[in-house]
Amino acid sequence: MPTTKVTTNGSVTLPAKFRKALGLGPGDVVSAELKNGAIVMRPARIVHADDAWYHTRPWREAEAEADEDIAAGRVHGPFDDAATAIGFLHTATREIRSAKPGKKSRAAAGKPATARKTKPGGGKRRAK
Repeated sequence: MPTTKVTTNGSVTLPAKFRKALGLGPGDVVSAELKNGAIVMRPARIVHADDAWYHTRPWREAEAEADEDIAAGRVHGPFDDAATAIGFLHTATREIRSAKPGKKSRAAAGKPATARKTKPGGGKRRAK
């Protein structure tokens, strides 16, 4: 077991093989706690407050679900433009809302809905 000294200011040098195994470099942060008479140190991840949402359980679960959908081919597109993508979403929503109870719509079943072409600029057609 490697040993190390505590300096007068309390610093400890981690053995090179530990730093390499954990991928630690100069300036990296570690957390330390006292546990059953032992000092336990772990690499710490510093997350900026603006990015904290990304590390929440709901976000990680949603990311995992999206990865599963992609792997299973439950994706649509690519679309030529935003108007076509929005048209697809409107069509899929109508199909889901109008589906008979117990019967999956094409979109819910993972099949492509037929996207309706919209006017340039994505505007709706108005009755005259």
